[in-house]
Amino acid sequence: MEMADAAMVAAIEQHELSAWSRSLIESEFECERSTLLVATAGFSIIGWCCSRGIGEEAELLKIGVLPDWRRRSVGTALLAELLEFLRLADVESLLLEVRSCNEIALRFYSERGFTLVGRRINYYSHPDDDALIMNKRVRSE
Repeated sequence: MEMADAAMVAAIEQHELSAWSRSLIESEFECERSTLLVATAGFSIIGWCCSRGIGEEAELLKIGVLPDWRRRSVGTALLAELLEFLRLADVESLLLEVRSCNEIALRFYSERGFTLVGRRINYYSHPDDDALIMNKRVRSE
């Protein structure tokens, strides 16, 4: 992802429950350990993801896909590319938080090997919800 992609990524975010603003997306370019990826179809950005590394761990901060492209393996491809990038960077595990009411995301991550490791009560607002913490090993021994 490049800084010039931020406007198209912000348009994707307008369809998300916990939407990021364009300025928040752009601020990730200032974080040394951020990884930002986009998925494209032709000249259009149809999905994106963002993670931030902390030592041997990384946190998946966001995966977003345009509604017309959901359930067409775009999120799967973004996650696979991110996992490979992190594996090559010697990251051990990838953590994420997801709204407890987001059944589609919970199923998506569970089917891709993430396991539930914790809960943060009333973590989200608008609407109020708990955050479920999930983890996946990136590097196998």
